[in-house]
Amino acid sequence: TTPPRTAAWLISTAAFLLLLFITRRRQTRQPSAPFYDNLNLLTTAETRRLAVTTAAAALMVLAVSRPESPLVVRVQDYSGLSGARLIEARTTNGLEIIGYHLNDTRFNAGDTLSLDLYWRTLRFLPDNYRVQVTLEDVNRQSVLMSAPLRYPAGYPTRRWSTDGYITDRYRFTLPTDTLPGSYRISIEVYNCPVNTCTRADRIRFFASTGEQSTLRLPDALIVPR
Repeated sequence: TTPPRTAAWLISTAAFLLLLFITRRRQTRQPSAPFYDNLNLLTTAETRRLAVTTAAAALMVLAVSRPESPLVVRVQDYSGLSGARLIEARTTNGLEIIGYHLNDTRFNAGDTLSLDLYWRTLRFLPDNYRVQVTLEDVNRQSVLMSAPLRYPAGYPTRRWSTDGYITDRYRFTLPTDTLPGSYRISIEVYNCPVNTCTRADRIRFFASTGEQSTLRLPDALIVPR
């Protein structure tokens, strides 16, 4: 079980017990005299206005709910990807990065790099996969910084459905001594228990040059002199 699920069970149980207590307390009370509530009924004019308002609201809902309606208020599939760079990087296990969004491609030392990865699954997944995002120094062929290994967006992949996507957010604050040069973001997906992952546990991405264990995003990130 998860902490949110445990909290939900505790809140539901407490609410149920409180409802039983209130019901029992009311049953044991004997009113000294009958109580009649003073109901203020609507006037004829107010009833007509309410009926007209309700009918108008019903007509508006009917107008926008029909498929051929020109008044489109329905949320479109993947509308949240507006402004993202689409790449459709598929893995051999059914996970796919459909795109990503960067707050910029030029940074100075001390700036914060914001990256949103958009994941989806092409089928129901039998395992919980973990992701590691790394910022690589291209010039010096080294790792500048890495995010801890985690579930995408903190959501175990076995619970994913196939009818939407997950937004996985990362924030990197560049060290104040970051050297000028070119940097690139790499992504690796692991299938392994917690704290026992090795490079042999990486799953592979499909690429035009064949399968590869590390996906590097196409945008080069520049730290100017």
